[in-house]
Amino acid sequence: MQNFHRVARRGRRLTAGAGIAALALVAAACGSGSSGGGSPQEIVVGATTPLSGDYSAISAGVKAGLAAFDKLNAAGGIDGVKVKFVMRDDQYNAANTPAATRNLVESQHAVMMCDSQGAVPQASVKQYLEARKIPSVVNAGDPTLDGPYHYLVIGNYDQLGAALVQYAAQDLHAKSIAVSYSDDDLGNPVREGAESELKALGLKEAAKVKYDPTAASMSAQAAQLKASGADFVVLPGIAQTAATLINAAQQIGYTPQWGMMFAAQSPVLDQLTKNKVDGHAFFVSSFIDPSSSAATEYRATLAKYQPKLNPDDGPTIAGYTIAQVCIAGLEKAVKDAGGKVPTSAQIQKALSSLTVSNDTVQGIDWSQGPHQGSSSGQILALEGGKFVAKTPFAPFPTVQ
Repeated sequence: MQNFHRVARRGRRLTAGAGIAALALVAAACGSGSSGGGSPQEIVVGATTPLSGDYSAISAGVKAGLAAFDKLNAAGGIDGVKVKFVMRDDQYNAANTPAATRNLVESQHAVMMCDSQGAVPQASVKQYLEARKIPSVVNAGDPTLDGPYHYLVIGNYDQLGAALVQYAAQDLHAKSIAVSYSDDDLGNPVREGAESELKALGLKEAAKVKYDPTAASMSAQAAQLKASGADFVVLPGIAQTAATLINAAQQIGYTPQWGMMFAAQSPVLDQLTKNKVDGHAFFVSSFIDPSSSAATEYRATLAKYQPKLNPDDGPTIAGYTIAQVCIAGLEKAVKDAGGKVPTSAQIQKALSSLTVSNDTVQGIDWSQGPHQGSSSGQILALEGGKFVAKTPFAPFPTVQ
């Protein structure tokens, strides 16, 4: 993928506690491996997700993945081989992710990780999983997570940031674009991609405003953005974080267009902002428009196996799609294993030769070395309480 070597040099942005935990796990894991999961005809696949805590809403993505696996098993599995999908709660906190991951690998005997959420939490266990030789298809778009045992489905965060700027400038004709970001493995790549595209278009950044995603108030950030005069603000983060800043801006009469990630593409955003962002919110996504004909099977699967989930929720769509990519890799691994339960090594080999382009996700190619995410995506808008596709799937801008 373009720009891989540049983003790889950014290094890991772990907290000290998470980094120490990761190193301790690696020390305990060196020399070990995994050759089988549950029963002779069962593959154990694990995922970490916030099942409790402030960010529990985004666990809908992993629950949607569970629906995909339940549907697979109900149809007989993969040539009779069933998949046992096991979740563990890490509260979206990198300090908790190592213990939750270790439980899945060492106690539940998972031979693969699929759909584990969050760039920062997954960075905290990357070395451990590589030491255990456990392949992991992550639910994050930080390109530095790529590795011999790590695979991304979500488009690179820097490319998503660039796509938002491109749409704002070329389709919305925004005259002044600002970036508000968190200083982490989500916010920094989005900021860098946005800045790269602004430069490519010959535009000057109106403002660069850093925020703390855990802050209860973002009044100061809203004031800085208003003072910049920006009529479009790139705002990475989940719905709850985005709503905090948007509400602060509303309180001081600042109502720009907002450019967000698929993670904020949720009815929760509309509810938390009391519908005031409707018509002013745009989202970049590597995944399908939930109202399109391509989403028919997805919606039917959720209705049957996870009826409490909202099919219009961006994280839900992402989790389901990532699980489908995992299933494609497992199907290949089972075939290569002669119809038997594959080992972690066989799953890794299958994933490392996988390409995926269909109606739900396009441009996945892990056969050429880097295991980066989708190279294409689309822009959706919140209009009348619904998420509506504004552009067709198209390649993301090149990030310099």
